[in-house]
Formats: sequence, C-alpha cells, structure tokens
Amino acid sequence: VLQVQPLSETIDAYLLAFTPRELVSEIRLNALIQAVAVAAILLVVGSVVLAREYRQQRTMLRLNTQLAEDKTALEQASKRQKDLMAQQQLLQQDLVQASKLSSLGMMVAGVAHELNTPIGGAMLAVSRQQRNLAALQQGFDEGLSRSAFQTYLEETRHGNHLLQLNLSRCAELVRSFKRLAVDRANEEIIEFSPRQVAEDLLTSLEPELKQHSVVIENHIEAGLTLQSYPGVLSQVLQNLLMNALDHGFEPSEAGSVHLSTRITPDQRRLIIIVEDNGKGIRPDIRDRIFDPFVTSRRGGGNTGLGLNLVHQWVTQVLQGDIDVASPCEEGHGTRFTLSLPLAIEASNVT
Repeated sequence: VLQVQPLSETIDAYLLAFTPRELVSEIRLNALIQAVAVAAILLVVGSVVLAREYRQQRTMLRLNTQLAEDKTALEQASKRQKDLMAQQQLLQQDLVQASKLSSLGMMVAGVAHELNTPIGGAMLAVSRQQRNLAALQQGFDEGLSRSAFQTYLEETRHGNHLLQLNLSRCAELVRSFKRLAVDRANEEIIEFSPRQVAEDLLTSLEPELKQHSVVIENHIEAGLTLQSYPGVLSQVLQNLLMNALDHGFEPSEAGSVHLSTRITPDQRRLIIIVEDNGKGIRPDIRDRIFDPFVTSRRGGGNTGLGLNLVHQWVTQVLQGDIDVASPCEEGHGTRFTLSLPLAIEASNVT
C-alpha cells in the first residue's frame, strides 16, 4: 500500500520483499554443492600432497638406509683394502728378502763350484808331493842317486807352484765372496769402489756365465769411489746382468754386455751404463718394464719382479734414477742407465 502525503510532512516508505521457498532451497543446495565440491577438491589435493610426502619420506628413509649400508660397506672395503695393502707390503718384503737370499744362495753355489777346481788341483798336487816324498824316503833308505834327487826337486818345485796357484785362486774366491756377503749384510753407508764391486760380482757369477756364450766386459773406471751401499749396488748389477742373460739372448747365442761409467759435468753423480747387444725388450712391455709382475717369459718361471726390485733399490735406497732404452741406436739391444749420487744420505735399506 503506498500512501501519499503532503511534502511538508515526513514520508515513511516500506518495502516488502518475498522470496519463494523453492528458490531459497535451491540457493542452499547450490551453496552446499559448491562447499562439498571445494571440500572434495581440497581432500583430493591434500590426499595427493600427503601421498607424495609419504612417498618422499619413504624414499628418503630408503635412501638413508641404503646410504648407511653403503657407508658400512665402504668402511669394510676400506678396511679390507688396508689389510690387503699391509699384506702386499709384507709379501713384497718377503719377496725382496727371498730375492736377496736366492741371489746369495746362487753365489754360494757358484763360489762352492768354483772352489772345487782349485781345491781339487791343490789336492792332486799334495797327493803327488806325498808320493814323491815316499819315493824319496825309499831311495834314501836304499841308496839315493843324484838324478833321482834332482827329479824330486823338480817335481817338488812344480808341485809347490801348482799349490800356490790353486790356493791363491781359492783365497781370491773366498775374499770376493766375503766382500759380497759383508757388503750385502751391511746397512751402513761406506766408501767403496764400484769396479771392485763389479769384479767381485763377476767372480761369483762365473759358473753362471760359463753356461752362456755372452761375454761380460767390465769397463768401470778403477779410480772411482762412491759413498753408498755397496751390497745394494751389487744386487742391482746382478739383477741387470742376469736379466740381460735370461731375456736378451738365447741359451747358445753369442753376445756381449758392457759395464761402463762416467761422471756428470757437475761432479756430483755417477752414471753407470749396462748395455747389451741382445734382442731388446718387446714394445708391448717396454713402458711397463719396471712395474711388478711384468715379464716376457712368464712361461719360463719368471715372476717379473727383478726389474721392479731394481727400480726400488735404485730410487729408494741408492737415491738415484734408472732409465731404459730399447732398442738402442744400432736398432737392437738394451741399455740401462743408472744415475747415482757420489755421496748419499743415510736411509733405511729396504
């Protein structure tokens, strides 16, 4: 109802609105549907997020577990590696000692073999002297003639000469072996002659050298001296010489090995060269020749440790360097060059 009153009076207006019940129900239903839809979306999104977070947590847990297992395995592998390294060092020390004892045993056998000849000659001379003395005694008892006495004197003089030669040879062999044995047992730095070391070594290796057609030529200067370990140098030269004989030549093949020396211009180092005219080193192992267990004759019983020990002795004990060239300028052969200080500082012999 609209009431119209004059302008001078206050006008009161009333608006009445009416919403049908069906519309209200529809609005409520739509709002409920929207709320349910939003709640469902939030639930789905939350479930996805929670599932993803759960998977990530499980993945992290699995990774942490795997990491812990890997860490434990790594620690065990590291421990095993340390144990293996310790065992390898012990084995290497045993091999070094075995190599030293083997070479010393070979020298003992060689010296014993070489002593047989002069000792046998001396025994024959003594036996002949005893027979001559018995004949002299018989002649003296029965009547000694001048010619028989003169024959006795001549044979005695000849026998004494043979005794002197053979006993001198025995004494020289014993002295050479004694110097080698003392040098290799000595772990102190002393002054010595490299030529004398080489001569003693060649004397001890003479039985082995007789089995080959290879000539060893010792051109090491006589006046040179070193303050170092003579036993280690002897071992190095022995390994190099035996390596040349075993690998550079066939058993019946003729050849030569030269030992020579020179002093560097600064007068501080001695260069020792061991050179042969054999067949040289195979190209496939030339760059690895100083590595352990590298050999061209594994089927022949070689272990491949000889030159590795030489490298260790030269670099760690003698405080020097060693280099190899093969083939040499002539197209064949092998040359080992040792550069050694004339005087070294004390170190532990390995």
